[in-house]
Amino acid sequence: MLLATAAFPGAPAQKFWQDKYTGKNLLWYVTSNRSFQGAMEKLEQKKNEAAQAAAAAQPAAKGVTKPPMPVKKS
Repeated sequence: MLLATAAFPGAPAQKFWQDKYTGKNLLWYVTSNRSFQGAMEKLEQKKNEAAQAAAAAQPAAKGVTKPPMPVKKS
């Protein structure tokens, strides 16, 4: 389990995460606030791009009219 934080967590925070993931190996990764913010912004951008791609792949919404048909001559 990887845990990323912008500051090294204190003893209470470490205990919380160790209890939450009992039996799992934890790897603490500490980074600067700027790097953490940049990573979160990239994740948000990827999420938005995926949502836009999914929306574009969906069939046309209900209620969309068909193009007008030519008038039949009698």
